[in-house]
Amino acid sequence: MRTALRGRSARAEASTGPPALERSDIGGVLLIQPRDSHDGLAVEFAGGLTPDPHHTQAVLDLPARVTRETWKAAARLLRRQGHSFRIVLGRHEGVESLAGLQQLADLLRREILAPDAPVGAAAGGWLWIPEDRGSGWLRFTPGMVPRLVSRRFPEPAWEPGLRDTTWQPAQGATAEPLPAGVWLRPQHENDPGRHRHRLTTELAARTDRLTVVIGSPMGGSLPTAAITGWWAALPPATRRAVRFVQYGPSEIANDFGQGLADLLGSPVTLCTGLPERTGAATDVRVHTVLPEGTRGWRPFAQDVEYSPRPRRGGPSTQPRIVSHRRPVPDLPEITEDVYKQTYRYAPGAVLEVVRSGLWLRPPYDPPDADLVRRAPTAPAHAVIWHDTTVSATADEMRTLAWQVRERLGTATAQDCRVLPSHRAPRPSPGPSASQAADHPPAPRPGRSVAPSRETEQVPDTSIPPGRQPHWTAHPGVRRLLTGGSVGGPASTLSDAVARRLASELRKLPRFEGPVVVRVQSDTPVALGLYQPHRLVTEWGFWPASTNLREIDAPLDTDGESRGPVTFVVWSVNARATRALEPNAPDRVVFLPGTAFRVLPAPDVPSAVVLLREVPPSEAVSEDGGTTAQLDKDALDGLKQAVTDMPWARSSRRTA
Repeated sequence: MRTALRGRSARAEASTGPPALERSDIGGVLLIQPRDSHDGLAVEFAGGLTPDPHHTQAVLDLPARVTRETWKAAARLLRRQGHSFRIVLGRHEGVESLAGLQQLADLLRREILAPDAPVGAAAGGWLWIPEDRGSGWLRFTPGMVPRLVSRRFPEPAWEPGLRDTTWQPAQGATAEPLPAGVWLRPQHENDPGRHRHRLTTELAARTDRLTVVIGSPMGGSLPTAAITGWWAALPPATRRAVRFVQYGPSEIANDFGQGLADLLGSPVTLCTGLPERTGAATDVRVHTVLPEGTRGWRPFAQDVEYSPRPRRGGPSTQPRIVSHRRPVPDLPEITEDVYKQTYRYAPGAVLEVVRSGLWLRPPYDPPDADLVRRAPTAPAHAVIWHDTTVSATADEMRTLAWQVRERLGTATAQDCRVLPSHRAPRPSPGPSASQAADHPPAPRPGRSVAPSRETEQVPDTSIPPGRQPHWTAHPGVRRLLTGGSVGGPASTLSDAVARRLASELRKLPRFEGPVVVRVQSDTPVALGLYQPHRLVTEWGFWPASTNLREIDAPLDTDGESRGPVTFVVWSVNARATRALEPNAPDRVVFLPGTAFRVLPAPDVPSAVVLLREVPPSEAVSEDGGTTAQLDKDALDGLKQAVTDMPWARSSRRTA
């Protein structure tokens, strides 16, 4: 940050002649440089330094050749300016500079703190000495040998307990010091320099928080042994200052914060994103980190504390939000419960900050409160949940949730999805810390993106754990599930198997939300048949995928297509077949006879068809006699789902 010069320049009255130096005050930092030689970079550097409450700060931008007379001239300008000094040299000449600084301390008869090598500028005006340059800041005392003080300025309270050089806490992993703390990354990183520069110049540092960055974007999975090995080397008193940041993949599965607490057997604090600040800016902004390393959205919950699960099993303690940012200005905060971040929003409605985003609910805890509060932070988007447990107020809560979204501002609102609270994901039982790396990641919440009406509650008829239907091994069944035939005449074998298969599939969990089907065909697909509001029926098993990210960009067509056609469908009754097909966890299947309504899609490519599944309980007719509200809700969700597809994001960036 550039700071204007303040105060008069004081020139050294050196009777011996050159070098003539002058002193300027740059926002409380003394800048000493040759007379009539004003370096704008030196002024900017001095103005961006973090204040030191204990020492007078000075930047010595001295000429290339520094003699004893130069140090004497500098001493005359610094005399009577403070009881001790923190000095940064514009040009550091190694041993010669160290000898000169000791001479300056002797001349001033004052204590001086100065680095033993050129400093590196870090976020927020911090100064530190990378280990490939030197050891750190030295204390020069008159008549005594210099002593090492710290690698960083300001000096963090946690630094004395930190192993502050690069080392290997486990095979295949590296612990590398940062201005803000330490970076645990895979040893063989493709491009560590780019991420190192970001973590040095943008990652916010705090004197009371040791920030531990885990992993590297698009890099290998960091082994859990690296985390436990580094943790074991940290003194217990220093562990209380640790704040973890997930920057890349690791072997910890499911909820990263909870898995970390289980792994270490200790309460941990996790930042929901990367806390960053640029230059000397005082405000810190937390952004989630997308898989490729780019910035995501700004979470409202910023620091979350997790406690390890009981050793004998059982549910974990509800994570506690330690710090958050105010979602909407001027809302009165409710302070009765210090463990909940809630604001009064409307009569009978409060707005609570949760890990995944925000939650519009009644003033009391609804039955699904635990699920909503446990929903983890999704890197790509926020969720505004609205309560659906009370049918009389469900519509009002939904309206208020959309109102909150509009009040968040364009930049924040575009990263928010509005969802009913009954769609909050159920947490997995959670593996033990020793087994965490052997389990696949938990499914992300928030796949469905539009509010919908509450559907009829049905008993849980899912297959008990450890059991599978006896017919799952039949190859014909597997072919039917994937859209093929069983290999026999349709009138004999398929009908019998299909009836039994449909009956058993109804016992599987239903999936509600957007799914995608890509049709590859060498024959024309008459897109003209899919006119808006028309009813179509699929008489076979129709497989689809809940993973919208795997779909490539669709092509525009002139009404017929010999290539791929993408159907994006709002499902209400498709059956999730994960229990039958562990290798295809994203697959769902629509049962034979399922009806769909074609929805208007003027803003999507012509080779994309939007459909809404019409459940049997809904009264419909061929002329489109269904409620407009259901069509509108599904259309809103499908449009957002299409917008969130990778090819749609790419087209927006290149537009």
